[in-house]
Amino acid sequence: MTADRVSGWVFLGAGLFACYAAIDMSLGSLQSPGPGLYPLALGVMLAVLAGILLWGRALWPGSRGRGAVPAARSPREKTVAAALVTLLAYTALLPTLGFGASTFLVLGVLLRLGRMRWPALVVLSLAFTGVTIAAASLVSIPLPAGILFSRS
Repeated sequence: MTADRVSGWVFLGAGLFACYAAIDMSLGSLQSPGPGLYPLALGVMLAVLAGILLWGRALWPGSRGRGAVPAARSPREKTVAAALVTLLAYTALLPTLGFGASTFLVLGVLLRLGRMRWPALVVLSLAFTGVTIAAASLVSIPLPAGILFSRS
C-alpha cells in the first residue's frame, strides 16, 4: 500500500468521524450557524480531499505513489501521529467537555508536542481559548458548553 493510500484512508476516517460527531451538535443554518456547522464543513472538506488522494490515480493516471509505507520510526513521524490522535480526541471531547475545556486541553497537548515549556504553554492555551470564546460571544456564535458549564 502506498503512502498516499494510507494517509488517504486515515484522513477519510478522520473526516467521516468529524462529520458524525458534528451531527450530534446543533447545525443551525448559514444565516444562524450552530456549534456543529463548522466541524461538519471541515469534516466534509477533509473527506473530499481524502477521496481525491485515494482515487487520484483514476482521475490523473500519470501520478505515481511513493511506495510502501514504513513503520513510523522518526520522532517527527511519531509527533504527527500523536497530533492526529489528539485532534480525533478533540472531536470526541468537544460535545462532552465543551469548547473551553477541550480546546484548552488539546492546545496544551499540541503545544507540548511542539516542545513548548509548561508556563508558556498554559498561558498561551488560556489566552487563545479566552480570546476565541470572547470573539464568539461578540458575534453571538454559540459554542458547546459541555458538562462543566451547562445550565441544566
